[in-house]
Amino acid sequence: MDSAIYDKQLAWKLHGQRKLASKSQELRAQQDDECTFSPKTNSRSLREVEYAADEEESRGDRLTVATAAEAEAALLHPTESQESSIQLHLARQERAREHVLEAQHKLAGAQLAKDYNKVTTVEPFTLSTTNWKPRQSTIESPTRQFSAVGEERQVKLTKSGAKAKAKAQTPRSSKSPRCTHASCDVATTLKEEGAWESERATLVSIIDAQRRELALREQAQQEAVRVAERFATATQAFEERLVAVEQSAAKELEEVKRLLASQAAATDLILTSLGITRRPGSSSGNSRYDFSQ
Repeated sequence: MDSAIYDKQLAWKLHGQRKLASKSQELRAQQDDECTFSPKTNSRSLREVEYAADEEESRGDRLTVATAAEAEAALLHPTESQESSIQLHLARQERAREHVLEAQHKLAGAQLAKDYNKVTTVEPFTLSTTNWKPRQSTIESPTRQFSAVGEERQVKLTKSGAKAKAKAQTPRSSKSPRCTHASCDVATTLKEEGAWESERATLVSIIDAQRRELALREQAQQEAVRVAERFATATQAFEERLVAVEQSAAKELEEVKRLLASQAAATDLILTSLGITRRPGSSSGNSRYDFSQ
């Protein structure tokens, strides 16, 4: 299919090139001016001239045909890059064709005739009452088809036969005891059920432990929230008390300063009334006043 498309494309390309060559030839012919001069000659010379003109015209037609063929051949001859691209395209098409054939062969070999009667046949199956699945094999053994009564009877018969056989066994046979298929299957089933029950108990205990751990974590988180709230309340109360103490201390300091100032004013008044003047620039308590008067 790809080769047919490529052949059509190549034929269309060649047709376009030939059409272009013919168009260029027509343009060149139109550019040549036709001669309209007709000299006056006798009939003999006229026939010779017409014969010579016919020969020249036929020669020109042959040259024109040769020139057109050469031009078309030059146009149709591909370059090196065109040849390489054509070869690559053909090689790709060949490889693609080989891949398609291989895929078709593989598909034809893999396809099998379908039995629609078998596919569309519905077979009943027993519903499962538990989530237990057999681990040894997914194929159900033939003994599973027996009823519970038949299994119990088979187990009893197996036990009684095993006891009678154990009494009559030789020392060699006692070294390698063998069990029947039904008893081995029942023992395997009981063992698997016991393993499943133990694993289930382990999983339940793990889940309970995780639940207790989550409850303890939630309780610890609530306790941490309460402790954080208490700490925040105590910190806020301490800050408020500290602010109150600072304000009261500032008030007390102002009161002390006011009392000291009033006391100093009263002392100055008393000393002034007694005629004692304060010495200017004195800082010591003994030489603060002048008693010379």
